[in-house]
Amino acid sequence: MNRPTTRWFSFSRTLGWPSGLALSLTLVGLGLVLHPATALQQERGLVKVATPEEPPLELTVRVNGKSGTLIRALESGDGLASGSHLEFLLSVDRPAFVYVVQRFADETAAVLYPELGDFQVPGNLEVRIPESGSWFQLDDQIGEEHIYFVASIRPLAEVDRAVHTAVERAREEGTLEGEATAEDEVASAAVASQAAEERPESPKPSGGPVAETTPKAPSAAPAPLPAGLGTRGLVKTLGTGGAEVTADESGLAIYHFWLQHHDSSE
Repeated sequence: MNRPTTRWFSFSRTLGWPSGLALSLTLVGLGLVLHPATALQQERGLVKVATPEEPPLELTVRVNGKSGTLIRALESGDGLASGSHLEFLLSVDRPAFVYVVQRFADETAAVLYPELGDFQVPGNLEVRIPESGSWFQLDDQIGEEHIYFVASIRPLAEVDRAVHTAVERAREEGTLEGEATAEDEVASAAVASQAAEERPESPKPSGGPVAETTPKAPSAAPAPLPAGLGTRGLVKTLGTGGAEVTADESGLAIYHFWLQHHDSSE
């Protein structure tokens, strides 16, 4: 039990008392410095970090029209004849609440999807509206048809009361009343202008029946939008038809699509 003491004094005598004491204190100091470092290494698995922000929600919309046996991609502002059929293909990059509202040519309105309440669709999965085996058909009332595609990270009532009110009014009263704000009208005009500038030439089919060119809608701006239902978010038109919408800061993406419903004889 006395051996450590003997070594200590031998060590001190070898270096001299002051030098031995200084070196010993230095070693003790190093031990105090190194020990906390070891503790920090042991705690690295518990380091507190900030939660990374999720990128904005993205909504992709494609609209197809069917005349007879011919199916073609439609862009906002295209024309379609009475009796033709429509299908909507939607996808979101994460689970989100999706709504589709239509204002018909006779100024009435309806919620096409979902029929009741709020419904969250899965992410990264294309959803067809209506369900497979069914189509929406244009009636004989010609004029402008407006469809609003809405996607939200939370139920609408928690995100934007104006949009929620418009959707519920269409569902319960069959109408969309109220004018759009100036910001909505400017945003809609900008989207229509961008779509017209970026419209690609339709690829020539390699064979089979060829769809006749449908008369284009007049260049005049569409009717005023219902309050809250203007395009929201950043819109990117797709070369194959349709659009990709990146949600705004509130997590809401709205795409306003419209077409000119004309008589089948035109």
